[in-house]
Amino acid sequence: MAEAGLPGLRAMPLEEACERLRPPLVAAWGCWERSAGTAHAPSDWYRLLVTALQAEARTAEQAVALAAFCLSEQPTIPTREALVALASEPAPRVLQRFAALVDDGRLQTPETANRWLGTLRQHFRDTEGLRGRAVMDPLRAALTGNMAGPCLGNVTSLLGAERCRQRALAALAVLNAPERD
Repeated sequence: MAEAGLPGLRAMPLEEACERLRPPLVAAWGCWERSAGTAHAPSDWYRLLVTALQAEARTAEQAVALAAFCLSEQPTIPTREALVALASEPAPRVLQRFAALVDDGRLQTPETANRWLGTLRQHFRDTEGLRGRAVMDPLRAALTGNMAGPCLGNVTSLLGAERCRQRALAALAVLNAPERD
């Protein structure tokens, strides 16, 4: 619910939402941007983040929680649903291909990232008959630890190629680790 007298986050003009979200983001995550390693200048990165958060969150509290994937120092602990996606049969192949191909050029903007992710989905559809969610769910789980949130074009562009690669490889390492009794 919006605070008394304030419009909901989605209804706010972008610049107002940027101003209103900065203090709670800093309080929760110790920063308001993590643009290093991305194609974005800090202020552009932050506007991209807030735009993505406005599309998904109704309140500042929801936005702060959703921002964990890119503002937290460490990747968030995966939800139960994310763990299920990571345990899916195609997840290792999807994460390996993603980690091998992701680069800065493909993630310049959310639009270029979405186009590249579309070709990744198409590759798995054409070679293995996989549907979109079978490809995208393991990626979302590895990159964000969650099955809800901003579109993957925004996620990948906000994280940058190196953080995306590190998270995909970390998820693969967990998947490939021997089970312990």
